[in-house]
Amino acid sequence: MANFKTSSVIFVGLVFVGVGVYYGIRLGLYPVAMVNGSLVSAGQFDETENFIRHYYEKAQETYNVGGVHPGDPLYEAELARATLDQLIGYELIYGKLKTMVGADLSAVVDQKLASASANASGPDFAKAVETVYGLSLDRFRERVLVPQAREEILRGRLFAQKRDFDAWFLDARKTSKVIILYSGLVWDGEKVVAKK
Repeated sequence: MANFKTSSVIFVGLVFVGVGVYYGIRLGLYPVAMVNGSLVSAGQFDETENFIRHYYEKAQETYNVGGVHPGDPLYEAELARATLDQLIGYELIYGKLKTMVGADLSAVVDQKLASASANASGPDFAKAVETVYGLSLDRFRERVLVPQAREEILRGRLFAQKRDFDAWFLDARKTSKVIILYSGLVWDGEKVVAKK
């Protein structure tokens, strides 16, 4: 009887683990990269890649630009590479800013966004964001505005210390521990490149 109970508990536990893994994968909760111990999730990657694709497609429609089109393997490979490289850059900036600002980082970013967003509200702006980026206003704030605000804050703080942001950023890319878990891409010590 004890064997049956133990087997039942193990079976139920495995079912829960299996369901958890399934939903974790469906929700993009698994990592595609690690940057100095911080994870870049598949969900972040997918959402960012999708809005970049949407933006690029809208730009092609609007300006009748030729070139490589979505669906083309070269386009898809470069989009994945550039998206992951951008997300790694965001993580580097976030990590540095977190060490400089500390627990007040969210408040500092919110203050920066509040001072810059007087004209960035209302139904017309929300509709424009949806049209151009394919994102809701909240997701646009999280995926586009917050990373830009963090970069501007870091640029300002480094400038106040008489340090160059671009030099810091290049050095951070060279000295950071980056592990790519996305198939077909690798970290070359400075940037994401296609695996050869």
